[in-house]
Amino acid sequence: MSEPHRRVHAGHPGLAYPQRLINKALWLRRCRKFSFQKIADLCGIPNKSTVARWTKHPMTEHAQALRHMRKGGPKLLDLAQESVAKGWLIYRNSLFLHTDSGRFLAFLTKLTGHRPTRAWLSKWLRKAGYSSRIVQPTNPVLISPDARAKGIDFLCALRALKKDASQFLFVDKISFGITKRGAREIAQKGSGTIHRPHAELGVPIHVYSSLVGDGRTGAFFAVIARKKGVRVVLNDDDGTIKLIQKGNRRGERSVLAFLEDAVKRGKLCNGDVLVTDNEASWNTEEVNTYISAHGILHHFYPRYLGARLDPCDNSFHAVFRRMYQAEILQLQRVDLHKRLEILNRVYHAIPDRDVLGFVRHCGLLEGDPERVIDDLLLEGTRPRGGITAQMRLEVNAYLDYKVANNWSEPDEPGAAESDSDNEDEEGSSSDSESHDDE
Repeated sequence: MSEPHRRVHAGHPGLAYPQRLINKALWLRRCRKFSFQKIADLCGIPNKSTVARWTKHPMTEHAQALRHMRKGGPKLLDLAQESVAKGWLIYRNSLFLHTDSGRFLAFLTKLTGHRPTRAWLSKWLRKAGYSSRIVQPTNPVLISPDARAKGIDFLCALRALKKDASQFLFVDKISFGITKRGAREIAQKGSGTIHRPHAELGVPIHVYSSLVGDGRTGAFFAVIARKKGVRVVLNDDDGTIKLIQKGNRRGERSVLAFLEDAVKRGKLCNGDVLVTDNEASWNTEEVNTYISAHGILHHFYPRYLGARLDPCDNSFHAVFRRMYQAEILQLQRVDLHKRLEILNRVYHAIPDRDVLGFVRHCGLLEGDPERVIDDLLLEGTRPRGGITAQMRLEVNAYLDYKVANNWSEPDEPGAAESDSDNEDEEGSSSDSESHDDE
C-alpha cells in the first residue's frame, strides 16, 4: 500500500491547516469512526493529538467563516479601552496599590460592561507584556515606627555642630574574600551543576572606607588576618595594610589601628567629627578613651538607618565592589598580593565628584532633613526603569476615564473627593425634586 500523500501544511510551524482538511478529518471521525492515528495518517497530520483537539473543540459556522476571511472574533477591548486598562495597571503600580487579577477583572467589568474570563486575562497579559508575579512584602514609608523621627533628629544634630564639611569623616568597613553560601542562580532544567566565576575566595580582607564631607577620599586602610606578612608595599600617600592575627577583640584592635593611622595622616584632628555605624568594636571603652583623648566628636547612625544614611554603605561600597570584581574577574589566577594591589588601585580610582555626590545623596550636611529622610526611606521601593512616553499616554487615558465618569477606585488619591462630589450631586438632585413637588 502506497504511503498517503502529505500536504505541505503538515509539519510546518506557522502554517495553518486548510479548513477543508479539518472538515475532512472531522467527517472521517464522525462517519467512518476512524481512530485519531489513522485519520492523521490519511490526512498527512504529524500528530494525532491535533485531530483529537479538533474533535473536542469544533468550530461553529460563523467561526469558520471568520477564519476563511482571516479575521478573528470580536475583541473584548478596543484600542482606547486597552490604553485605559494598561493605564490602570501602571498608575496603581506606581502608587504601590493592589493590582491582583480579581481587582483588575472587576475594573474591566466596569469598563466593558461584562466580566472577562481568567483564561482571556492570562492571554491578554501575555500579549500586552505583563505577568502575574509573587510580590515582595515591603513598607515603603517606615522601617520602624520611630525610624523617621530618629533620622530627622540625627541630621539636625549634625547640622547643629556647625562644622565645616572638611571636618566630617564617614567611616565604614567592607569585607572581601568571605564566601557567601546558599546563593541561587537560574539556568535551564537538566543543564547540570551551575558554575560561576567567584571573586570572593581566599584570605578575608577588611577595608575601612573613609569619606570626607567635602568629597575627598581618605587613605586606603586594609586589615588582613594572617600569620605571615605580605610583600605589598604601598606609598605613604596611598594607604596602609595592617596585619592583625586572629584572637580576642580583633575588631577593637582593627578599629584602634585605623584611628591611629587616621590621626597620623591628619584625617582626624581635634574638633573633627567621626560618624560610624553601631558596630560593637566602635563603642568599646578603649576606643572611646582614644577618641576623646584626641578631641574627636563621635556620632553613630540611628538604628536601622545606617544602610541609608551612611554614604559608604549606601553608595560608595556598591561602586567599590563592582569595580573590583570587574577587574579581578579578568584574571585567571589571583593571589593575596594581587588582590590588595587591585583593591588599593580601585579605591583611589573613584572620583572625588562621585564621593561628594554620595555624601549629598544622603543629605548629611545639606537639604531639608524631613525631605531627605522621606526620600531615603523610599529608596528601593520605586519602580525601576522610569516611565516611557507610551506609558504616560496610557496613564493619562486612565485619568481621563476617571474624570469623564466621575469615578475612582476607593484606595486611590482623590477617591474621597469624587465620593463627596457624587453625594453633592445626589443632594442637589433631591433638592430640585423637592422644589418641583412644591
